[in-house]
Amino acid sequence: MTNKSAPFLFSCALAIVLSASALAQQSSDPNFNPHVEHPAYTKNFPRVLFDEAHNNFHTTTGHYKPFVDLIFSDGYQRRG
Repeated sequence: MTNKSAPFLFSCALAIVLSASALAQQSSDPNFNPHVEHPAYTKNFPRVLFDEAHNNFHTTTGHYKPFVDLIFSDGYQRRG
């Protein structure tokens, strides 16, 4: 191996190692307990919107479900 090929081989090895992290998948914690002891919003509720159109990856029934559960546990009331 020559000194000129070492950087190339290092770059290839680095690309292989870094590409392995691309295979990791995001997932939510289905066992998350969103219980809030003292809700912050009991009278004036903030408006929280989720864009679930355009085939978005995160939805209120999917990956954002623990966050949605936390919002409702903090006193937010669902409005029609």
